[in-house]
Amino acid sequence: MYAYRVDVTNAPGARALAEEWRLEPAGTDTRVRWTFAADGTAPFRLALRAARPGLGRAFRSAVTSLDRRLTR
Repeated sequence: MYAYRVDVTNAPGARALAEEWRLEPAGTDTRVRWTFAADGTAPFRLALRAARPGLGRAFRSAVTSLDRRLTR
């Protein structure tokens, strides 16, 4: 597991960010679970909620690309 928390940020409206990566065996593969959390002003939280599907796609794409590179 890898996790971190940011308590000071220069992103407008953001007060705190946290992220966790968990790697778990899944047969002959590895399952990657990613958790991202943020606290901030109402407009920041609304924007983050709207960006949620895109963040998920970007994470899945990045992990898939990493897997391809590592299996070459």
